[in-house]
Amino acid sequence: MPEGRRGKGPTPEELEFIYQLLVVGYGDADIIEKYEELKKHGKLGSLPYRSDIRFIRQRRRELEAVRRVLEKDFRRKADPVLAGYRRKHLEEVENTIRRQKDKLSVSSPRYAPFPPELDQLLIYTPDQGMLPFRKLDKHLPETLWAKFKQRELKHSDYLESCSQLLKEIEDESEKRTGLRTDRSTAQHNDSRLTPLFSRLIYEDICEWASGSLLGILGNDPDYKFGSGPNGERWLWLSSKRIAEGSPAEIEHCRMVHEEILRQYRKSEEAQRLVQLCEELTMLTETIRAELEQVLLARSYIEGQCDFCRGLW
Repeated sequence: MPEGRRGKGPTPEELEFIYQLLVVGYGDADIIEKYEELKKHGKLGSLPYRSDIRFIRQRRRELEAVRRVLEKDFRRKADPVLAGYRRKHLEEVENTIRRQKDKLSVSSPRYAPFPPELDQLLIYTPDQGMLPFRKLDKHLPETLWAKFKQRELKHSDYLESCSQLLKEIEDESEKRTGLRTDRSTAQHNDSRLTPLFSRLIYEDICEWASGSLLGILGNDPDYKFGSGPNGERWLWLSSKRIAEGSPAEIEHCRMVHEEILRQYRKSEEAQRLVQLCEELTMLTETIRAELEQVLLARSYIEGQCDFCRGLW
């Protein structure tokens, strides 16, 4: 076979042949003689014929460079201090992934937090012995991170729909009662609705739409009337004060509350929440299953995040 292949370097097979000879102590000239011997006996096979000693010297320099890198890497991995840090880091990674999997859940629409920025369904704050989950992107498959992003977008849509429904009910309640919603906790002599006037309707609608035949208020809501210290009348429902005003205003509030309650049960808005909740639940269960697979296979060991890049 001619002297090498013009314009092409050695094949993996040829490198293995040369490196084996170098490792056992062959000199550069000895390897050239080995090529001559193989050529003479017709045993070169797939190896190209080499007669230039500079080619062998270059392979020796490459082998020495690789040896130095491997020795340095071996010393690092054998360092008990670094080994301890790596072990501790991987324990933190495992704990963080496990905690994230356990934290993933979907509240029913009734219990969705308000406002949306108070959402606590996705926990990224590290506990003791854990790491910020978002920083572990290199330890998990890219496809899994894509599902997390999809879940965040869908969850944002879910919370926004919850917030819009509650706001719509509140606006409708104020419009039909002629009273404003007052969120202060101080004593009042003025007629007003409390935030629970709308919130109880909202919670009942969500419960009704989620499959409950009676909601949380039942077919015949148990409205009660009471009196304040200054003669004002109070409207109570489920042991919660939902309105204050004159006797005529309170009776009107009761009628409006029950009308809105029956109007919104099984409404399109409520069904929209149920649909979003079901989609979110399915996606969440998929993510939980994939995180469990990562834990079982310990595939998180393969990646290197910002925290552990210098430990390997």
